[in-house]
Amino acid sequence: MDRVSHDAGPPLPAPIDRMPHPADLAMWRGWGEALRVRLDEVAAARQVLTPELLAAMSEYAYEAGQAAQKACRSELREATLPSGLFPGIHWVIPIFPGMTREDVERGVSQIMDELRFHYGEHALRAAARRLSREGKTHYAIAGLLGVAHPTVKEWLKGPD
Repeated sequence: MDRVSHDAGPPLPAPIDRMPHPADLAMWRGWGEALRVRLDEVAAARQVLTPELLAAMSEYAYEAGQAAQKACRSELREATLPSGLFPGIHWVIPIFPGMTREDVERGVSQIMDELRFHYGEHALRAAARRLSREGKTHYAIAGLLGVAHPTVKEWLKGPD
């Protein structure tokens, strides 16, 4: 009997764990749950899985997943942004192993470009001034806007 070598070469590199966005997880969970429910209904009714039935089940699951994703995004937006600060817009920079400072800076600069496009050149400064008028401390404003405390101090100097 010939001996077979089981040496498959070097081990595969470890996968990089990337944290998926919560809304994407909600979409897949909603999709899976909707598909499971439809499969249970089909099994209980002893229906034959035809291509048409599978297509209808897939469409139903897709719509349920999209609805779950939309609901999760809305919930995240309401939980992380003060109401009315930046209506309708939510940004996330996922942090994962191997991410560099340049990656974060590039993400932040893209967010700032979007803010300027939607709200003008000094969107965060205007928001900081409004929050200050509402009685928020510099540290609270920095935390809400995701900027450094010295930046908030600089924005709040001088008249409105």
